[in-house]
Amino acid sequence: MCLATITILHGRNAVDIEDRVQAILDAADPQRFSTDVIDIEDATADAVRAAVTTPAFFGSARALHLRGVPGIDKALSLEWDELDAVLAEALPGCVVVLSTTQRIPSNRRILKSAAARDWTVESHDIPYGRDMERWVAARFERCGVGVDPRAVKMILDCLYPNAWQREDRWNPQTINMRLLATEIEKLAAAAAPGDVAVSHVEALTPDRSGVTAFKLNDDTYGGRPADALRELDNVLSSGEAPERVIGQVGYQPLVFLAARMVQRYGTDTVAEAAGVSVGQLKATIGRKSGWDNRDATAAATEELRRAEWLVKGGRAPNTGTVLVPAVAAISEKFRRK
Repeated sequence: MCLATITILHGRNAVDIEDRVQAILDAADPQRFSTDVIDIEDATADAVRAAVTTPAFFGSARALHLRGVPGIDKALSLEWDELDAVLAEALPGCVVVLSTTQRIPSNRRILKSAAARDWTVESHDIPYGRDMERWVAARFERCGVGVDPRAVKMILDCLYPNAWQREDRWNPQTINMRLLATEIEKLAAAAAPGDVAVSHVEALTPDRSGVTAFKLNDDTYGGRPADALRELDNVLSSGEAPERVIGQVGYQPLVFLAARMVQRYGTDTVAEAAGVSVGQLKATIGRKSGWDNRDATAAATEELRRAEWLVKGGRAPNTGTVLVPAVAAISEKFRRK
């Protein structure tokens, strides 16, 4: 029976996984005298065997960090069954961490092996909505500063507008957690020893979404077809994925619906229920953007639904081919006569 401690870390939150790897290795071998790191692409059975069967130095534990998992990440010369057999040879007290920034499906043999051998499995996936807000606030706390909740939402809206609110399994959009963590560290350093405020975000956090100040939505739903198509060309030319852009455009009708509910239920209540930032909601109401045009909003929703149907039904080769017609049609619906 293997008496080693084996932990499997998986999920798309690379930052949390890296933190957990370091915490586990720090506890086992703080000075890294007896720690090996092997990338799955370079892994061989002999290399892993040497790492887990060589006695440790200076009283620390023998530790191995295997970056990647066979069958999940690219593995050139090592299959899971072979790795499983090698790990059974690990010395008592050896600490092994396998990490991947991919989700491991529940039916994969690695998870079945882990359950049978009482290994630890941790899933660290990307948080969304309130969980993402809490993650950002906790990250600031790790940096030794507090943060205004409004600043948290502003950061997320600048870096990943709409995408951070909820996971869209049909139209997945990548959230780079390392980029987010770096932005948090930058803001924390600028604000220290005080708290991070909205003014810090306004001054230091660029709009990396490719949709500067939501200009594409402003032009599209403001009924300015020529401006909307020019801005769409700018956005796509900057390398923004069409799937993400249509997600941005498709989010606006929800904001309009929320705006129409504010008078009855209040800004804070509506923002929380709809998953829209208070700032974005107030800005929408304050702009002459057609948010009260119910007929145009319904037509825009139908146009977006049709674009989605064309792509998912195989009638259009990709999202890029339906994006330009959709933006043109929506902006025409909102054009003020």
